[in-house]
Amino acid sequence: MKKVSSIILVSIILLSFSACGAKKEADIIEELGLNAETKAASEYTVEINSAVYSVLDFNDKTEYEFATRGLIDAPEELEITDSEGNVVWSQKAYGFVDNYTECPDTVNPSLWENTKNNHAYGLFEVCENIYQVRGYDMANLTLIRGDSGWIVFDPLMSVECSQAAMQLVEKNLGKLPVKAIIISHPHVDHFGGIAGVISAEQAADSTLSLEDQLSSGLIPIIVPEHFTEHAVSENIYAGKAMGRRASYQYGVFLEESETGSVAMGIGMGQSTGRVSFITPTYEIKATGETYEIDGVTMEFQMTPGTEAPAEMNIWFPEMKALWVAENCTATLHNLYTLRGAQVRDGKEWAKFLVESAAMYGNRTDVIFQSHNWPHWKDSTDIREFLLDTASIYKYINDQTLHYMNQGYKMNEAADMLTIPRRLQKNWCTKPFYGTPKHNAKAVYQKYLGWYDANPLHLEELPPEQLAREQMRYMMVSGGTEGILSEIKADISRGNYWIAAYMAQQIVLG
Repeated sequence: MKKVSSIILVSIILLSFSACGAKKEADIIEELGLNAETKAASEYTVEINSAVYSVLDFNDKTEYEFATRGLIDAPEELEITDSEGNVVWSQKAYGFVDNYTECPDTVNPSLWENTKNNHAYGLFEVCENIYQVRGYDMANLTLIRGDSGWIVFDPLMSVECSQAAMQLVEKNLGKLPVKAIIISHPHVDHFGGIAGVISAEQAADSTLSLEDQLSSGLIPIIVPEHFTEHAVSENIYAGKAMGRRASYQYGVFLEESETGSVAMGIGMGQSTGRVSFITPTYEIKATGETYEIDGVTMEFQMTPGTEAPAEMNIWFPEMKALWVAENCTATLHNLYTLRGAQVRDGKEWAKFLVESAAMYGNRTDVIFQSHNWPHWKDSTDIREFLLDTASIYKYINDQTLHYMNQGYKMNEAADMLTIPRRLQKNWCTKPFYGTPKHNAKAVYQKYLGWYDANPLHLEELPPEQLAREQMRYMMVSGGTEGILSEIKADISRGNYWIAAYMAQQIVLG
């Protein structure tokens, strides 16, 4: 909280001085030490990070064992480049992680463990006939071996990354034809690399039934209902704005180091290669739809409104394996993602995970997904894994509603929210990606929107104008009496909004 408050304070100071022209921004940055030089952890950072050791059991290495289990092959160093030699993805850049025996002071110890787990890359066997290439992009490329070829799930974000992943598969498991592609939901890190797996000419005819598509010799692209609609609305309508904001959310301008960029919960970061799109050929519409593709039986569970507006899980009965897309990973996820997206419904997210646990939990030997690593029944309770994740989303949703109905504002509700101790101790519900406070604000936004019932916020001043007005008041002498005199003067001049705003600051402060 102190760190966030400091950032906000510095931003206000810079904006205010910029607005008033009192000092050059570069001089202020230098005076405050806000330069690009990396710095050691302050005593406050060390204290906060050290407190994490009392919450989590750092002797429990189950998640690391899961992250590295089943490794078949991995290059000694992984760096993927485009046709012009530009690096579009690098695990080599995170080699510094291997140089530490203990967590450095500059990193939260639980995030450091998550970074080590996400740094485990290569080709892995999940169970017989199910494989994943992990750590070759932000998401995983998953393959199911059928009678005569591969069924490919979520072909990554960049073409170069999916090509490199398929090359690793072919090197170790042989070259097999792709029989179908299944995309779990319409976020770009799950479909952007599709052209690295198949060409548009290889895609089946979308006017045919799925059975006819499969028998045509071409490749069906199977997605949840309304996939294309949401892929367009999220990645095109607001694509430029989201792209800019994603650069900040994922820290793409930071150098990979213990004082810069480490993992971001669901992976090491975003790849920067070529993004592609091939129109899907078949939509799954209802839970319980079951198909056999190349000898592999799949039962689909629709989960709309969870991590994406259109999303689906898949149950493989012969393999006793459950694919949960991005609905249940090894981290607390976002009900609102900072890059910008439609707010997700914590209540619905929890409902569908409870449904997954009821339908498949006791019949599943391994649960795997499009980010992070699988969880196996021999070392964890699959049903409990699903229900713990459901519990944290439902708790955040319900507790925020409780505070809202008591009259608390968005920031107040978020600040009051405290996760139950048992879930705080769970490695898979830690805020490596989403955070309880951000998720609480998402719940507030979903139910009440941006307006907080303060009339001053109905029509606020633009930031630069507000900064000038605030600086004007900062220059007033005479303490509170001087400010009250200035407020009266603003009222007489017709500057009602700034007068009301400053009066409110006196009352609150």
